[in-house]
Amino acid sequence: METSYTVKTRKRLDLKVSSRIINVIYGAILIWIGLHIINKESLFLYAMGTILLGCFSLVYGIIGKEILAVHNFIILDSNHLRIKKSFNKAVKLNLDSVTYIKFTPSGIDVTLKDYVKSYDLSWLTFEEFQMFRVKLQLYGNQHNFTVE
Repeated sequence: METSYTVKTRKRLDLKVSSRIINVIYGAILIWIGLHIINKESLFLYAMGTILLGCFSLVYGIIGKEILAVHNFIILDSNHLRIKKSFNKAVKLNLDSVTYIKFTPSGIDVTLKDYVKSYDLSWLTFEEFQMFRVKLQLYGNQHNFTVE
């Protein structure tokens, strides 16, 4: 019975409405300041930099997406579980040392031989989370540990 499961997501998150408004206003103000000081010869480079910064801020606010994409993945294979969320280091969990796994609404609590560790899986969609739960329960039944 195949119990391997993989979910990989890469997406650019949306900015909050307040951040978008602030970036648009900030960009417009910088462009206005740059246009008013561009006529002064000694401040020409400063004015061009201010206008460019204002344009970038204005476009960033209008588009409304984060600059860097977030990469998340979860991989369940033969006897390892790998979880990586955004820019955090990937966690590699050896499932041979697991004694109990409890699913919470936004993640899992893994009980090892001497401690309990919680992992946040709130970035998974409901369908992905349910499929992961089914695959992990199958794996737990095959390898004699409790999945709840």
